[in-house]
Amino acid sequence: MKAVASVDHRVTDIKYLARAAAFIHFVCLGLSFVMWLRSGDQRSAVYELYRPAFVANSTLVTAAQSQLAQSCARAGLTVLTLQAEFAVANSSAPLRVRGTWVPAQTTPFAFVHMNGYHLLWVIFGVSFLAQANVVFECRKVKEQERQGLTMNYDFFTQPCASRWFEYAVTSPCMVSLIAASLAIRDINTILLLAAAQGALCQFGFAMECAYELRKTEAEEGVPGEPVKHIEFRPFPVVPSTTIMPNMSQQLWYWSFVPSMLLHVLVWGVLISSYVEQMNTRCADADGKPPDWLVVVLILQAVFFSFFVLVAVWQALKLDMVPLRKRTTVTADQVKDAFFVSFKQYTVLSLVAKAMLGLTYLANVGTFPLYTPQ
Repeated sequence: MKAVASVDHRVTDIKYLARAAAFIHFVCLGLSFVMWLRSGDQRSAVYELYRPAFVANSTLVTAAQSQLAQSCARAGLTVLTLQAEFAVANSSAPLRVRGTWVPAQTTPFAFVHMNGYHLLWVIFGVSFLAQANVVFECRKVKEQERQGLTMNYDFFTQPCASRWFEYAVTSPCMVSLIAASLAIRDINTILLLAAAQGALCQFGFAMECAYELRKTEAEEGVPGEPVKHIEFRPFPVVPSTTIMPNMSQQLWYWSFVPSMLLHVLVWGVLISSYVEQMNTRCADADGKPPDWLVVVLILQAVFFSFFVLVAVWQALKLDMVPLRKRTTVTADQVKDAFFVSFKQYTVLSLVAKAMLGLTYLANVGTFPLYTPQ
């Protein structure tokens, strides 16, 4: 009875937490809609996207280099050029001209521009539905308890596909909004950043599947019998090793490593873009990005990294990390880790989205880089 009471208490905690999260997401959704209505003809949240178009024209390149050297000599910017060669009719010698890339308007998937308010609607709308679903699952468990049925905690103690689907939809929108705020408007860059963030979330689900597989391995283990090792050969020339003896450890490793590479790539692009813009100033009197953009960038980078720490904590607790001394992991330990991480992910997601949305809504009227009328 004691164990059941403990589990029921954790479900109740998650229910109250999900209720609070759903309420905050709903309030932020309503606030973003009201501010969108009040914005009227203001375009401070409208960001035109462009594609880099290569233009082969020596006169254009010369003029661009000359104007850039005169108007912004301090920044030390150089127009990147390519030599273009074209076949000419009735001539054996090709036509040689210099060309450069220019930002050209584009309409990918029939979207003329990206609107910050619309992205917030997706972020808070999907998050509200996801937390409402958590509340529904908690009520199902309570109803089973009331009817004297066996309580099913699988939603909280197994890989949660609905949570990672929510993250796969909302986090790319968050990254796109941050990128647009930092004047990253190249459609190719925006799409790749969003795709990398979405793929990262799928690896998160794979890591949770590895934890569930760890539970299965614990249940299938036979006391007194040696564990059958799985050979791990990272390269053909490396001898057989047993640094990751369980299939769950291999699944976790090959999910965690690419997710970390994507995480570093996404935030490396965002941070380096901001730093380069800060260092590109033509004169002391030039304006600089507002301080609230720095707050958004730093806090979001920190909170997104905290998601990584939760995954590492789970891996250490369940003996998933390679090269560590093997310990005995029970099915109850796996369930406990899922319960704790469920609450941690909920809090991190709520705080990151609320801080991004509220900071953006409070300052979007003073946004320095937007599409004019």
